[in-house]
Amino acid sequence: MIPYGQKDFPHQVRPQADPYDTHKELTAMKILPACAADTAKIYRIMTEARSLAPDPGWYCTDSEDYIRSHIVNPDAGIVFKAVEHDCLAAFFIIHFPGNTPDSLGHYMNLEPEALDRVAHMDSLAVRPSFRGRGLQYQLMASAEQYLMTTSYCHLMGTVHPDNRYSLGNFLKLGYRIVTTTKKYGGLPRHVLYKSISNPPSFTGSGNNTASVSIYLK
Repeated sequence: MIPYGQKDFPHQVRPQADPYDTHKELTAMKILPACAADTAKIYRIMTEARSLAPDPGWYCTDSEDYIRSHIVNPDAGIVFKAVEHDCLAAFFIIHFPGNTPDSLGHYMNLEPEALDRVAHMDSLAVRPSFRGRGLQYQLMASAEQYLMTTSYCHLMGTVHPDNRYSLGNFLKLGYRIVTTTKKYGGLPRHVLYKSISNPPSFTGSGNNTASVSIYLK
């Protein structure tokens, strides 16, 4: 994703409808917490997203165990799903890294206690038949509303620099690019940050208005 690490998403099979119109009505679409029974479906969407990506390096996949752990263990994170007429259309994994070396909060030079309040916008993918409907934006916005009810206030993610659609959604939601570096075994990634409380000061390149496709990690 996301992953989250963080992840990203593809464009070849996107419908002709404007993929940047994130305010289209999502008829009968519901965003809900995922359950353990969704694990295999989420994994299939994840692997399909990687196979359809313009470059496999755009999207890093996770294991079914990783997905399941974020569904059943609230200390690991939470997984949201977008469902229409009982069809799982998309998913979003949020990871709580805690005070660990893997926390993206280190790019912000956060204090140890603040690292416990970091949430990774880890992995998100949308089934090809549901792309072009603003689901990535909707999932990210809904997840942010949920996180506002928790202690997690430092939101961070990564995205491939060429993934204009996903990057665009991050920027529309108020994230800023902190740095561009190598992650996940040497893959290029922008590291993005958003505070839903009082943001620490940093010098980023958030004025970049490029847009992206549907992949987070």
